[in-house]
Amino acid sequence: MAVKVRSMRAGLPSTRRGFVCVLVGLGSAVVAQQWVGLSGAVRFIRRRLMALAEGWGLDLRVRAPVLPSYRPGPWGSGLVGLGLAFRAVNPFRAPVLIWTISSAWAGTWVPPLVRMRSMLLGVFDGHGGPSCAHVVAKRLLQYIAACLLPPDVLSKYLQSLENNEDIMILKTYNDQIDLVDELKELYKTNFRKFVKELSETKSQREFQMKEAMEQAFLRLDDDISREALTKQGTGPEINLKTLSVTMSGAVACVVHIDGPHLHVASVGDCQAVLGVLSDVNTWMAKKLSIEHNTDNSAEVNRILAEHPSNERDTIIRMDRLLGQLAPLRALGDQRYKWSKATLSEVAVPYFGEKTIPPNYYTPPYLTARPDVTQHRLTPRDKFLVIASDGLWDMVSPLQVVRLVGEHMSGKVTLNPFKLPRKNMRIADINKLLLQRKEGLKKKPIDTNAATHLLRNALGGTEYGIDHGKLSHLLSLPDELVRLFRDDITVTVVYFDSEYLRHSPA
Repeated sequence: MAVKVRSMRAGLPSTRRGFVCVLVGLGSAVVAQQWVGLSGAVRFIRRRLMALAEGWGLDLRVRAPVLPSYRPGPWGSGLVGLGLAFRAVNPFRAPVLIWTISSAWAGTWVPPLVRMRSMLLGVFDGHGGPSCAHVVAKRLLQYIAACLLPPDVLSKYLQSLENNEDIMILKTYNDQIDLVDELKELYKTNFRKFVKELSETKSQREFQMKEAMEQAFLRLDDDISREALTKQGTGPEINLKTLSVTMSGAVACVVHIDGPHLHVASVGDCQAVLGVLSDVNTWMAKKLSIEHNTDNSAEVNRILAEHPSNERDTIIRMDRLLGQLAPLRALGDQRYKWSKATLSEVAVPYFGEKTIPPNYYTPPYLTARPDVTQHRLTPRDKFLVIASDGLWDMVSPLQVVRLVGEHMSGKVTLNPFKLPRKNMRIADINKLLLQRKEGLKKKPIDTNAATHLLRNALGGTEYGIDHGKLSHLLSLPDELVRLFRDDITVTVVYFDSEYLRHSPA
């Protein structure tokens, strides 16, 4: 699938950070292109197009049809997961793995293990400190990728891990977070244990995407907990580092795309919203994730049902779990999961008595189990917006979809016109030119849709963008910023309608 991704993060340094791990497809951008000469007929059509464009007052540059030529390399190409490489089924739909913590991004190729065309994207938002968000962003997609491996490939991968072979299947891009060596070795050891357990049990049951994503989330959360409870043998420092990870928390929204099949696994209040163009060419927003907060009555009822009735008045207070935590599901946050005895023994000596929440009688009160939803993409599905709650607090899903939809129309005017495909009829080309003229009215400031969303979320008014408001919200000091806005992470994913129109079920 041809996919384009635009990503952006806004916010001054604070203890609540949003991060994004992205796997994107660049279509045929990585293969050589062959120039096809223009015949007399094509030259005639080009002259007609130039005349049409001149009549509309548009900048038109007609290029000859470009056909990709492909020479397979020694490994093929394609990736799935955070750094885990695979070969793409379609060589002209070659995905590139990107890890981004800012708007800058780049990519490269690594050797694959198996033919797959899957893509993983995720947004992670931390609370109570950045440690858990850092670790989850680095590790979760790796765990999911392991769960997606077929049994035979999983066995080969396990063998390579046990032999400490550097086969370059793990790669990060623009990764600005570095873990201490002790944690790297600890995480590597626990991941190898997880892969070994998967290898021993995976062939015994039929693969289910929902089960695989749930297993990855829950296992990583269990590992984070065990790493803080287990004596590592390297002194108190490592215990304090693992404790800081497990006592802070992170919410996550992870999207898996396999051809037209899309799955969303969400924990907490990040959201994934699909931009759909209706039959009458109006924009509709379809929420694909389930929010886990007190606005979700089903989620509140689930938690209340898991505890004695005499706790009904204390579990949810002031729209927060135990009066403290806004998201009702999260990774980390073991202060809402461990027993009171464990907290007293392990956490209180480092963080004090307030580590134990009030009215803490029957833990665990929190889970890292994601809700997993499935959607089959259609040609009407134009893009997907994945963002932390900081965006959705400012603008509604429908507003977000309309902003990106208008940006798509206006963005065309920022680049010279070129034919999207060969053998187009004059009537179709004229229709494109009319759409381009209409787009001139909506010409955006930003070429990046994620930046466009940030600008409108922070500076938008009923009269347009208020740059004074935008500047003010971006320059507030750390001690005040959380009173006015949350940190925001946004990723916009565009879908290839032609691919979806002809893709098999």
